[in-house]
Amino acid sequence: DPQQVEVIYTGVDLTKIARRTEANWDVVAETDMSSDSILVSTAARFHYVKAHETLISGVAAANKQSEIDIELVIAGDGDRRQFLEAEAKRHGVEDMVHFPGLLSRTDVYCLMEQSDIFGMPSRWEGFCSAVLEAMAIGTPCVLSDIRSFRETFDDIALFHELESPTSLADCLLRFIQDEELRVEYAQRAKRRVERKY
Repeated sequence: DPQQVEVIYTGVDLTKIARRTEANWDVVAETDMSSDSILVSTAARFHYVKAHETLISGVAAANKQSEIDIELVIAGDGDRRQFLEAEAKRHGVEDMVHFPGLLSRTDVYCLMEQSDIFGMPSRWEGFCSAVLEAMAIGTPCVLSDIRSFRETFDDIALFHELESPTSLADCLLRFIQDEELRVEYAQRAKRRVERKY
């Protein structure tokens, strides 16, 4: 009986996230990116399910239409690193895509806070704590249009078509071109996480 079933979602530790203020990790210092760029970031293991190549292609497509440079930081590591580096080179954005490697969770929180947009273009997910953490910090999110993301984040993130760099680029540009929209989504998501997760 569905009425006898309750879903208890994963939560986030807001106290632990708040401790990021004690760290001094700085994305500009740790990469060679420009401080004047729009920063899109993600943090996840380098696995097929995470579809990092869609994010790289989407950032490349968005850069062709944006007056402001868009740079991408992909935190994490794994067997697909060389493939992803080759993808960045293939799209001509190797100087705008940065791979700082595995970061401590506190440093990931610093990265999220210093980002203008957090992206997660996953092909599928069970439940994605990284998105919750980015929202708890107040970073607007662009997510793939998959069931688990819609179920949890339907009205507090922008969604792109699965494995579509063009659709992802459109979402990035919506946020980049409308700072008020970014703030609106970020604040609404932060309140939701604090209240529900």
